[in-house]
Amino acid sequence: MALVMLSTDSRTRARQLAEETAAPFPVLSDADDETAVAYHHFENGIAVPATVLVDAAGQVRWQYVGQKPADRPSPEMLLAACARLGHGVERR
Repeated sequence: MALVMLSTDSRTRARQLAEETAAPFPVLSDADDETAVAYHHFENGIAVPATVLVDAAGQVRWQYVGQKPADRPSPEMLLAACARLGHGVERR
């Protein structure tokens, strides 16, 4: 399983975000909200914060849906979910 961040910002802003945070994983853009809508993480015209583990077949295996932008699972919670699914996280 590989970790990526999906932002609803433009590609340019997603690239800036990756640089500003020195993210050790790819930061991708979903500026048209297509992915947020497909995974039902879109309410009242706004993408909701969500952390999703998706398998190679595109099936959601685990998810955490936040109530506000800063509401995210802890790293420990995310790593535990990966471990329960029998996966480690590949760091790039």
